Amino acid sequence: MRTLRPLVLGLTLLALVSPFLFGKSLWLRDMALFAYPTKMYLRDRLFAGELPLWNPLLGLGRPFLGMVQPGVLYPGNLILALPSPFGVDLFFVAHLFLAAYGMRAWLRALGSDETEASVGGIVLGLSGYLVSMLAGEGFYLVGVAWVPWMLATTARAPADERLRTRAAQAARLALLGALALTAGDPQALFLGLLACAFQAAAAPDRKSVARGLAVVAAGGALCALIAAAQILPGLEVGAVGRPGGALLEDAAHFALAPARLLELVWPGAFGEPYSRGWFVHALVDEGTGVRYQPWAAGIYLGLLTPMLAIAALLGARRQRIDVALLALGLCGLLLALGPHAPVWRAWFQLVPGARLFRYPEKYFFLFTLACAALAARGLSIVAARPRPAMWAGLAGVALLGVGALGARLAGASLMQALVGRLGTVSPAEAGQVVAHRALLALALGAAAWLALVLVRRSGPGEARIKLCLGTLLTIDLLIASLHLLSWAPSSLYRDRPLLVDHLAAAERLAGDAGPSRLYRANNLDLGGDDAQLVRATLTPDCGMELGIDHLDAYDNFKTAAETELWGALRSRPLKLLQVTATRYALLGDGQLGAIHPGLTVRQHYQQLHASLVEVAGASARAYLAADARPIANTGDAARAMAEDAFVAGTNALVEGGEARAASGRCELERYAPETVLLRCQASAPAYAIVADSAFPGWEATVDGQPAPILIANAVMRAVPVPAGASRVALRYRPRSVRTGAIASLLGLCIAAVLIRRGRV
Repeated sequence: MRTLRPLVLGLTLLALVSPFLFGKSLWLRDMALFAYPTKMYLRDRLFAGELPLWNPLLGLGRPFLGMVQPGVLYPGNLILALPSPFGVDLFFVAHLFLAAYGMRAWLRALGSDETEASVGGIVLGLSGYLVSMLAGEGFYLVGVAWVPWMLATTARAPADERLRTRAAQAARLALLGALALTAGDPQALFLGLLACAFQAAAAPDRKSVARGLAVVAAGGALCALIAAAQILPGLEVGAVGRPGGALLEDAAHFALAPARLLELVWPGAFGEPYSRGWFVHALVDEGTGVRYQPWAAGIYLGLLTPMLAIAALLGARRQRIDVALLALGLCGLLLALGPHAPVWRAWFQLVPGARLFRYPEKYFFLFTLACAALAARGLSIVAARPRPAMWAGLAGVALLGVGALGARLAGASLMQALVGRLGTVSPAEAGQVVAHRALLALALGAAAWLALVLVRRSGPGEARIKLCLGTLLTIDLLIASLHLLSWAPSSLYRDRPLLVDHLAAAERLAGDAGPSRLYRANNLDLGGDDAQLVRATLTPDCGMELGIDHLDAYDNFKTAAETELWGALRSRPLKLLQVTATRYALLGDGQLGAIHPGLTVRQHYQQLHASLVEVAGASARAYLAADARPIANTGDAARAMAEDAFVAGTNALVEGGEARAASGRCELERYAPETVLLRCQASAPAYAIVADSAFPGWEATVDGQPAPILIANAVMRAVPVPAGASRVALRYRPRSVRTGAIASLLGLCIAAVLIRRGRV
C-alpha cells in the first residue's frame, strides 16, 4: 500500500501528458519557437562530440553556453540521446514528474504521511501554473522542478547540531541548486534559495534559525562555485546583452493582473486559453493593444486547495512551518503582481540579484508551491475534524453560489469593467463564459461538500476522508489542466519544411560559399498560428536545427550595437539585409514593394501570399575590405552605413583602426560554430571582415601569429591582414569558460568531500 500512492501520483501525471507516448509533441509559444529548435540543435552538437559554445544561427551569432537557457552543461541532456523529437518531448515531460515527486519528498521530510505527500505532489504537478510552463515555457519548468528537492534536502537542516552533517546538507543543496541553474534558468536557483531561507526561518529557536540560514547561505555559495562553468559565461553575456541587469520597465512586463486572481476559483474565467475566444489579452498588453498572452496561461490550483490550506493555517496542529509557507506564498503573490503591488519597485532595486530577472509572473511559482504544501498539510486536519470542515465547506459553497448568481446577472458588466477591451468577444459572450465557469465551480464545490458529508456519515475513518478529498482534487485539477496543453503531430519537428529545400536550391544556384542568412520577420503574419504553418514558414527560430540562420532571431536580447544598427537602417531595410550578409528573405506580398527593386523572387507561395527572395548586393559572409575607414564609435558607424556611399561587401568602418585600401579577396576555407578559417590575398595591408557578431571571447591569428579583432560596421569582426597571401583563423575561446570549468571542478570536489564526511 505504501507504494500505491506514489504510483497513483505518477499515473495521474501520465494521464495528463500521455499524448507524447502516441506521436504527439508540445508546440505552443516558446516550445515551438525556441525550446524544441534549441534542444534539437544542442542534441546534434553534443552527440557529434562537440561542446557548443557559440551558435552562428541566431541573428549575427550568439554565445550558446553563455545564454544559459539552452542548458548546455545540464546532465539531464542525456535524455536527448533518444530519437528526436521524442527525446525532447520526454526531456520536458520528465521534469513535470520531477517537480511533483520532489514535492512529495519535501512533504515527507516535513512529516506528512504518504497520502498527504502524494496529494501535494498532485496539486503542484497539475497546477495551472506548472502545466502552463510545460505547455509554452519549458525551460522555466526544467529549472523550478528542482526547487522542491532543494527544500527537501534542507527540511531538517536546523535539527542536527553536528557541523559535519550540516555541511553535507549544504553540499547537497549546492548540487541541487547547480542542477536548477544549469538546467537553463538562473531564477530557479534564486527562488529555491529564497524558499529555503523561509523554511529555515521556521525553526523553533533562534539558534536553529541561524543554523538553517547558514546551511542555505553556504549551499548558495558552494553552488555558485559548482556552477561557475555556467555562471561566468552567463555573466559575460549579460554584461554585453544587459549591462547592469534588466531595466525596470522591461523587467515589469508580464506581471500578473489582479483581475486574474478570479481564475483561482473560476478556471478559464477569461475564456479558453489560446483560442480566439480568449479575452485576457488586455490585462497584459500594457495599453499597447497588441494581443499579448499572459506568461502563464493558467493559475488554477484546485477548488479544494484554498480550503485545505486555510485548515492548515487555522487548525490546532498549525506549526511554524505553516506560517513560513504562508509568508512565502504571500511574498510570491505580491511579487508576481509586479507594478500592481507597492513592493515591486523596492524589491527590484534593492534585493541583490533581483535586477537580473524579468517577468514578475515567474514569482507566482512560490505561491503555487506554498499553496500545494499547505493544502497537503491541511488534509489531515480536515480528516481529523470533518464536522467543522463541513460547516466551512458549506459556507464556501454558499459563497460560490453568490458568485455564480452575480456572474449570471452581471457577468458581462464585470468582464467589461475588469478587462476593458475584449477583442473579438462581445460583452455578452464574455458574460456567458464567466457565468458558465462560476456555475461549474459551484457544482464542483457542492459535489465536494456532499462527498465529505457522505463519507463522514458512513463512519469514522480519516483515511477514507483523505482519499475522498484527494480524489476530488485530482479530478478537478486534471480536467482543468487538460485545457492548457496543446499537442501537434511529432512529424512537425521531424519533417523537413519545403522552404528549407527551396532555400538550399537557391544557395546552390547562387554558388554561395558558407552559410546564408534568412530574414523572416517575427511579425510577418502568414495566416495564423497553426502549428504546421509556424514550422513550414520558418518562424524564427524554427529550422535552426536544420542549419537555418535567422537574422531576426527569436532571442532573449539584442546587443546595444545591434540595436543602434537596426535603428539606423530601419528606413532602409534593403541596406540592412545587404550589410548583414542576409542573402535571402521570406516576405509577404505587401512587403515586396517596400524594398523593391533589389530582390529576385526565387519561389512564390500563393496560399501564403509570400515569396522567398534573393537580395541583390548582399555582402558575403567574409570579405576583404577594399576601402576601410576608421570610425569613432558604434553609433557613428551605424549612421554612416545608412549612406549611399557605403557599399556592402566592399567598404568597412573600423573602430580603433586605420584607413586601408587594397584589392584582393578573402574566401572561407572553413566555417564552423566556434572556428572560422579564411584564406586572404591582398595587394596591400587590409582588413578581413567576417559579417558575424564581434562578441567578447573570439580570438584571431594571422599565419599562426596572434592578431587583434576590431569592431567593423558597428557589429562585425575585422582582422588586420598583411599584403600578399595570408591565412586567418578565428576561434571562440572565452576565458570565462576555462576559468569556470576549473572553479566548477573544485566545487564538485569540495561537495564530494563534504557529503562523504557527513556520512561518517
